Amino acid sequence: MKSCSRPILAAAWIIYGAAVCVPAEISFEVAGEVRCTTFGEEGTNTYFSRYQAAVSGCQTLIRSRLLLDDDPDYGDDYHEYSCQGSNSTLLIRHRDDLKFTNATPVNLGVINFKKPQRAWNQGTLFVRPDPLPPYGFEAITSVWLAYGSQCRYGQNGQGSVSPAVFVGDEFRESGFKVKSHWVVESKRPGLLNFVAEFSDGNSYQKQGSQIEVKPWPKPFDNGFTNAIFRTTEWTNVADYTLPRKFELVAFQPDLAALPQKKLKVTCMMAGQTHSVV
Repeated sequence: MKSCSRPILAAAWIIYGAAVCVPAEISFEVAGEVRCTTFGEEGTNTYFSRYQAAVSGCQTLIRSRLLLDDDPDYGDDYHEYSCQGSNSTLLIRHRDDLKFTNATPVNLGVINFKKPQRAWNQGTLFVRPDPLPPYGFEAITSVWLAYGSQCRYGQNGQGSVSPAVFVGDEFRESGFKVKSHWVVESKRPGLLNFVAEFSDGNSYQKQGSQIEVKPWPKPFDNGFTNAIFRTTEWTNVADYTLPRKFELVAFQPDLAALPQKKLKVTCMMAGQTHSVV
């Protein structure tokens, strides 16, 4: 798998702007694969996503393509995240060789397509006022945390931040924050080593036009770990220490285990980079 080409990266920055001044020497491109596993009431599902990422300072471009050989009717060609430092976009590029009907948006940006019959639009674009990828694209989020979040987590710290991982309906959109703790690698270019995000102990569910906020059952009402990202293996390329393997894990309370305070994994993204430029 080739890494992102320089012309693609340059074109994206011309389109989206480059308002942030960054050191030109902090620049690299990577390519690899994310193993995505979700755990739910209907069982466990695993799929793979192949990614290319190009980073220069606070500017990031990530292109992800799902590998779904067993689903020839899957409608997306690729997903592309772009950030110029403050704002970000995510493009869902649909396949040109398929026609769709009865397209139904479900579950945080994931789109299910039924039997193809008629033409649909070529793509869907999400625009965000911050660097965070939209929910529902956790494979891209894991790659962004590994390689593109340097300007968000510039040094070791903790505090209240907008969550990178889903906490509840409209939580991030309402401006709510979560407690977080993060550690960056001491070696250049100082990428993210570890981050944990914590729930405030409430569930947030959209009911019509309103958000219903209710405390989780005890003992979860005091808060719990909502998500963890960590780099599990590093590699040295030229003067850079870059993630070679990384993982993102999201949790929810295991209500079946009450009154014990046990968490269950809802999804796990395990990434591995195969090439660095």
